[in-house]
Amino acid sequence: MAEKNYISSNLMQGEEVIAEARHHWNVWGAPLIIFSLVLILCIILQVLVGMAATSPTIADSDYQLYKLGYRHTDYSEVMPYLWLFWFVCAIISLIGAMWNMKKEMIVTNLRVVAKSGLISTNIKELKLSKVESVDLKKDHFANSGSVIVRGASSKMRIDGIENPEAFYNLCRKAVDDFTSSSL
Repeated sequence: MAEKNYISSNLMQGEEVIAEARHHWNVWGAPLIIFSLVLILCIILQVLVGMAATSPTIADSDYQLYKLGYRHTDYSEVMPYLWLFWFVCAIISLIGAMWNMKKEMIVTNLRVVAKSGLISTNIKELKLSKVESVDLKKDHFANSGSVIVRGASSKMRIDGIENPEAFYNLCRKAVDDFTSSSL
């Protein structure tokens, strides 16, 4: 059985979910790619530093450069800082991905509800009668994007959703159905 999200488990009586935004794989994918590339760079540099320390030809060329006035650089002194940089990138990527994964947006037959927040929960809701526009920003490369729902005094946005065009169309249909049924 699928686990219900926060908004779905807190619906009002008689309220039905019409559309739910689902996160695209790039919410985790992009931070994971950055994390992996920096890790690979650190490993390659660690191997090269180890090879440079044991290679007589590099030591001889360093001596020749020293005679010419160039100073030898010991890259092994830099490696702890590079590993620290990798660790910081990993933490920032993880926090960024978790931040995006904690965002939800649901359209019901009565309202649009958005939830965000990693440490504290922020919930915005907008009655369908108050919706002025629904906007779509689509990334054609990855089939992901953003949907922005605007009301008279508020704006709700959710980024990194899968198939944003379908969610946008369901939002528009819900608003149109609500306004036509209230007339």
